[in-house]
Amino acid sequence: MTVYTEFNPHQPPPPLLTNEPDSFPNLTMRQRIPKILQDVLTDHPNYPLEITEALQALLDELVNNDLVGPLNSNAPDASLWSEAWQPHRDKRWLEIPWFFAEAFFYRRLLQAVGYFGWPLVTVQLRSPTPQGRAAIEAWEGVDPFQTRKQAELHNLTTWQTVQAALRDTLQTEDNAENDATTLVGHLSCLCPFLDDRNT
Repeated sequence: MTVYTEFNPHQPPPPLLTNEPDSFPNLTMRQRIPKILQDVLTDHPNYPLEITEALQALLDELVNNDLVGPLNSNAPDASLWSEAWQPHRDKRWLEIPWFFAEAFFYRRLLQAVGYFGWPLVTVQLRSPTPQGRAAIEAWEGVDPFQTRKQAELHNLTTWQTVQAALRDTLQTEDNAENDATTLVGHLSCLCPFLDDRNT
C-alpha cells in the first residue's frame, strides 16, 4: 500500500476503494452501513409495508454485495445522481470508490423511506392501496435519523464533549478565556443540561 505524506492537488492519490479486505472502507460497507440501515428499520416499526420492503431490498443489496442499483427517482437531484452512478452501474458495492458508495447509500436510503415523495422506487412489488399511499406520503420530508439525533441532543455527554472540545481549541488562541466563556454561554442556551457546575 502506498503511503502519501503530502497532498499534491495536481496528482491526487487514487480513491479509497471498498474492496480492500478489512480496510476502513470495506468494514464501513460490510458492517457499519448495514447496521445503520437495520437501525432505521428498528427505529420505525410503524413504517408502511412499502417503505419497509424498500429498505429491506436495499439492505439485501448491500449485504449480498449485489450490483449497485440506480436511484430510480423523479426527485430534482435524480439526474445528477444518475450521472454519478453511471461509471459504477456494472459494479458491486464492494468494487467501487468508498466516498461514492457511502454518499450514494444515504441518497438511496432517503429514496427508500419516501423522503422525497412517491415513488419509492421505479418498480414496486405491488401498487399501494389509497390508504397505503397516504401512509407513505405521510413520511415525506421526515428524517429517518430524527429519533437518534434527538436522543443525542438530549444526552448530557454530547454537550460536555462539544464544550470540552471547544474549550481545548480556544485555549490555544488569544483571548481564549473570554471566547470560552462566550461559547459556553451559547452552548448553555442550546442545551439546558449545561450549567455552571459543568463549565
